[in-house]
Amino acid sequence: MQDPENFYTDFASKVSFLEFIHDEFKNANVPVEELKKEIAILKSKCNWNINDLSEYVKNHPRSFIIFQNIFQLLRFTNAQLIHFVFDIVKLNSLDINAIYEYMILNLKHDIEFRNMFLNLIEKT
Repeated sequence: MQDPENFYTDFASKVSFLEFIHDEFKNANVPVEELKKEIAILKSKCNWNINDLSEYVKNHPRSFIIFQNIFQLLRFTNAQLIHFVFDIVKLNSLDINAIYEYMILNLKHDIEFRNMFLNLIEKT
């Protein structure tokens, strides 16, 4: 397993902050009511092999809508993922004091973030 500090540094180095100005999320618009049968079949079985899955998709072609949305969720960009972690409105603020206060708030309440931050400061 990768060292958490290196993992975070690698992750942060790939974030494009220009992406923060865009709306990253769209409603999935999965017609859940219409796909109840397909969803029930998926939920009823834990272990799938390639043959089972092929047969399932062949017999229930509308299930492709479900997989399409799952794959979209798995392909989030780093900027999309960071929306879950940070307040993007504050990060995009032109008010440097608001950004500073937000950083302090994160350092006070997120022990892992604080430890990585302090370790990086000690190294530089």
